[in-house]
Amino acid sequence: MLLTLAVRLLLLPLNVRQARTARIRERLAPQLGALRKRHARDPERLAAETRALYAAEGSSPFAGFLPMLGQVPFLWLMYRVATHPTALAGHTFFGAPLGQQVAGLVANYGLVSVPVSVFALVLVLVLPLAAGLYVLVSSAWATAERAVLHRRVAGASA
Repeated sequence: MLLTLAVRLLLLPLNVRQARTARIRERLAPQLGALRKRHARDPERLAAETRALYAAEGSSPFAGFLPMLGQVPFLWLMYRVATHPTALAGHTFFGAPLGQQVAGLVANYGLVSVPVSVFALVLVLVLPLAAGLYVLVSSAWATAERAVLHRRVAGASA
């Protein structure tokens, strides 16, 4: 979980940029619609005009992809660690072994047990619990971040 928080903190500048880009897209939507109508039969001209419109705003139509691409190496690393047979051996989360899958938990502890309940609460049915925790913490961070950034960006553009 600490790794997840560190990754999300590291990606925060990219997410701030993504929030700004989203506000720019919202502001440019009417102009982009007009460009699409005007240049519907000329895709090259439409692309050039769209790039120029975004450039005038100091942005790019692809700026929102950076946080997603920045997170890929960390997701790959987390998957590799979580699926390695011995990487999480001996580590638990509220009594649930982090390296076990549902079938292993049920076989070792029974269907109605604390480890299985923890696993069900994290909503991970195939991946090891550590991967589910990563998704849970990352999603909570992203939700809070969007709420704060949306409020901050909306206040700055008002």
